[in-house]
Amino acid sequence: MIQTLSNGWKLTVDPRNVGREERWAATVRPEAQDAPVPGIIQQVVPGYHGVVWYWTRFRPVRKAAEHERYLLAFGAVDYLSQVYVNGVEIGGHEGGETPFVLDATAAIKPDAQNLLAVRVLNPMEEPIDGVKLSEIPHRNNPSGPPQPGAGMNTGGIIETVHLEIAPAVRITDIFARPDARTGRIDATVTVVNQSGSEVSAALAMIVGPAAGGEIEDATSDNVACPPGESIHELHVTIREPRLWDIDDPQLYRVTASLTAGPYRHDRTVRCGFRDFRVEDGFFRLNGRRIFLKSTHTGNHFPIGQIVPPNRDQMRRDFIMAKAAGYNMVRFIAGLAHPEQLDFCDEIGLMVYEESKAGWLLADSPHMRQRYDASTREMIVRDRNHPCVTIWGMLNETWPGRVFNHAVEALEMVRELDETRLVLLNSGRFDHQPNIGSAANPGSRRWQYLWGDEGEGKPTDTTPENYYRHMGEIHIYPPLPHPRETIDLIRGLGQVNKPIFFSEYGLASVMNVIDEIRRYQQVGARTDLEDATLIRSMAERFEADWRRWEFDSTCAFPEHLLRASQEKHFKLRRLGFDMIRSNPGICGYNLTGMLDHGFSGEGVWTYWREWKPGCADAMTDGWADLRWCLFVTPQHVTAGKPFTVEAVLANEDVLGPGTYPARFRILGDDGIVWEKSADVTIPQPPAGKDGPLAVPAIKEQVTLDVPAGQYLLAAELEHGGAPRGDRLEFPVSVEPDRSKVKRRVRVWGLDERIVRWLEERNVACQPFDGRPSKQREVILVGQSDAMHDDVKGWRRLAEATARGGCAVFLSPAAFVRILEKPRVGRFAREGHHGISNRQFEVANVSPEEHAVFAKEFYGNLVWRWSDVPEGEYTIELGFCEGYVGTPDERVFHVAINGRRVLEDFDIVKEAGGPRLAVLRTFKCTADKGQVEIKLLTGRANGPSVSRLRIYDSQGRLILEDTPATVRTDPTGWLPLANKGTCGCPHGDDLYHKETAGKHHAVFDGLQTGGMLEWDYWGPVISHLLFDGQDKPDEVMAAGFGPGKPIPTGYLSGTVLSSHRFGEGRFYLNAFRILENLGSHPVANRLLLNLIDQAAAWSTGPAAALSEGFEQTLRTIGYAKEPS
Repeated sequence: MIQTLSNGWKLTVDPRNVGREERWAATVRPEAQDAPVPGIIQQVVPGYHGVVWYWTRFRPVRKAAEHERYLLAFGAVDYLSQVYVNGVEIGGHEGGETPFVLDATAAIKPDAQNLLAVRVLNPMEEPIDGVKLSEIPHRNNPSGPPQPGAGMNTGGIIETVHLEIAPAVRITDIFARPDARTGRIDATVTVVNQSGSEVSAALAMIVGPAAGGEIEDATSDNVACPPGESIHELHVTIREPRLWDIDDPQLYRVTASLTAGPYRHDRTVRCGFRDFRVEDGFFRLNGRRIFLKSTHTGNHFPIGQIVPPNRDQMRRDFIMAKAAGYNMVRFIAGLAHPEQLDFCDEIGLMVYEESKAGWLLADSPHMRQRYDASTREMIVRDRNHPCVTIWGMLNETWPGRVFNHAVEALEMVRELDETRLVLLNSGRFDHQPNIGSAANPGSRRWQYLWGDEGEGKPTDTTPENYYRHMGEIHIYPPLPHPRETIDLIRGLGQVNKPIFFSEYGLASVMNVIDEIRRYQQVGARTDLEDATLIRSMAERFEADWRRWEFDSTCAFPEHLLRASQEKHFKLRRLGFDMIRSNPGICGYNLTGMLDHGFSGEGVWTYWREWKPGCADAMTDGWADLRWCLFVTPQHVTAGKPFTVEAVLANEDVLGPGTYPARFRILGDDGIVWEKSADVTIPQPPAGKDGPLAVPAIKEQVTLDVPAGQYLLAAELEHGGAPRGDRLEFPVSVEPDRSKVKRRVRVWGLDERIVRWLEERNVACQPFDGRPSKQREVILVGQSDAMHDDVKGWRRLAEATARGGCAVFLSPAAFVRILEKPRVGRFAREGHHGISNRQFEVANVSPEEHAVFAKEFYGNLVWRWSDVPEGEYTIELGFCEGYVGTPDERVFHVAINGRRVLEDFDIVKEAGGPRLAVLRTFKCTADKGQVEIKLLTGRANGPSVSRLRIYDSQGRLILEDTPATVRTDPTGWLPLANKGTCGCPHGDDLYHKETAGKHHAVFDGLQTGGMLEWDYWGPVISHLLFDGQDKPDEVMAAGFGPGKPIPTGYLSGTVLSSHRFGEGRFYLNAFRILENLGSHPVANRLLLNLIDQAAAWSTGPAAALSEGFEQTLRTIGYAKEPS
């Protein structure tokens, strides 16, 4: 008998952690509030983390007989729980995702009201009872407030609670293992005996289709059940079993029955016959090759985060996924709800499941026990579900003790389940191709099934090695994708075996306005943490929209966010074309299913509604037979050659043979190009698979046509019906400048740009600073000489203030050198970042704590050039503030190409974490240059805290630390408030959108709302100006709700105009110079800017105002001391 305990729960917080001492378990606290169960603490007390107490009262529906027990069954409590009945502690559980059962017989009053109390610890980073968030399974949930790109730190009673009355001798688990080859089902039946003595029992088992009452086989055995837990093996056989498949998810029902005197107990599970593995580099389901069509979900829900506001949302994800053509869902670093797995069993949707321990678990004395418990309990709970075909061990985990333990834990997994494919580390951030990515069913070693993994392969974390060797890959390249990225993705898996492309995606921004109104629509509390974050992003976005006067661009601000959702299917289409055209990719996990993590990551929203166009994009993208179409470049210029390419992706739909096809380009005036070709599906060698993609055409085309949108279309004339048969692309016409003549001054522009301008009737003269009698247009590029040229910037300001118009063509122009090295020139290069930590460093002076607590991390390159001859001493200072034990960070250092540190381990060399260690080296300049490179080794990335260089006399001539500031990125901006120019996190999966107004600077260009990525391409800037004096006019700006930064939102101007004296300047972040001559948008935009500047700069130059010198001082252009 099962009695659900879902109603009448109360909750209060225990911030001082005194509830146990004060015996809170014995009575409900007067301040306790109503609480949802299942639910999370933060629905009742938003923003609270720590200890809480739950209470509810219940009366058993009947009295237990002498041979029965009262059991309290919890579906899951997150994280650490202690359970009390009538003030008596009956047990507890550590772990946030899995069920546990406690015997409450001794504490329950059968004929009275009983008080159930549960103490729950939802950890934060400050330890409570020795438990801290980073050291428990917690996926990527932050210790602070939620932010996009992550989850939210939550806790509470998150699954249902039941009171069960069960016999003292009972069945607690059945593990059914169907064998698809033989029809046999081996079942391990676990029996618990609480009677106090051994019991002889009859154990029977029957099997039949889950959908009916038929019995196809039965067996029984007499078994001895000693006190405690005992394991028993039974088997039954299905003659001619129907396999569980994605197109025919046949389920069988297995029921075990125990009879021993008064003890009678039944338990039923469902299972299915299927085999899923990797062979010859490809996934195979029941022996049939399939292309894995997966997406991952954080399983996030509004309001309750891990508990949906209504149960329908738990199923809707999978209905939509199945309808769109997915065959798998990955639960990334967090378990599915049991009913979700039941549903996937029924509809034929495979599941790849990971526990919370699989991502960002910190090393600690408890790491192994917590990792093993989290993984073990996941497997034991879910191993009967035929939909679960993959166990995932880790996600994006760097080398170190956690990774090493996961490698070893395969043996534990096989003790629990021999039947499933196991994947080691999604993304393979460990960069160790000498360890296989996967283990097929039954394998107790990591196998080399994908890529160029194998014995003796080098451990080297350079991107080249990663893409060449690793068999499982994540890529989140910048948007828009340059040609190199497209070529990279289309070339993956070509070295040896295919690869599994386990994460990649291109998203929209989050429609925060729609999302917050959904909260309002259901009457949600306004102070919920997720609602607060989303509302904050929406309010800031709307304020910027009004501040920069974009109201005339769209009817409402939300329409920009909707446009992002509507247009982003084009980005998804490009992703599918790249991936499905590559026969070396065996499967693809698309990022992401939904807008989890408070971002725009998904193809449907947080509230489970399709983004416009995405349903069609998914069904096209996942089609077994589809065209992959390419136009290169994506934005074509009329009269210039471009490439048309078509590839046919064929998931074993078409057999070997030749198939006629036709290809056309269509414009407003009809067909402008066409070609017929035969597509050949080759006959594969005996016992081998044919290619998943075959080339159809690759043609160079030149079109002399009007500007507009054109359509590349493909048709298979016989034999099949491929999807994905149309691709739109823009064509632009170079403007005729033969009758337009302009004169400009140029400063910081190279000869290529000047030559391009003069070919278009723009006469260019160098800007020399001499006063002109006429107002002039001055085009400002960027050069190293400008960065410390005070005189040049003063003259530019004077020319502008006298009525000229300066057009800044690159934000790099404004970089101002603040501190020069005493000798030579110095630069930081390479892919690196800075961590600004604060802690004490025991073996240095207090003045140096701040130096060594900070670090450069990543592949930093220091380049010191124009170095005089002589010998120098290089001193590198290190201090480990992130990992805590040896072998977790191991890297190399090279000076002028020679490795001076090999397999350097800071913790090992310093004697522990948070201790400084110095290393010195002698060197001479190589052709006037010293290059110091930090190289990734076999564990984590490099780290360094300080560089010092001494001359041969021992004098310090150069020092660099994370706190050293040598340049100001906006130092030369001619404004008093210079603000910033940047874009945290850049533009990739989580990107901003750029909006442009209807304005003459965009004449002949797509504008009036969101600037579309396929049209504007690389001209869209990753940089934004923010915090400057208010512009007189903003023509384009960037908006980024859902960015993975603490506020979740960023914005800034991209193109604006500012009055300056009698003149003005255009502040521009568009990437014009980088794309001039190669992209039609850059070409036209520059000419438009020149035309607009010329319209402003007519007539004689004005005199400078009397207070102009003060203006120069205000904007930082004061004269240098003579």
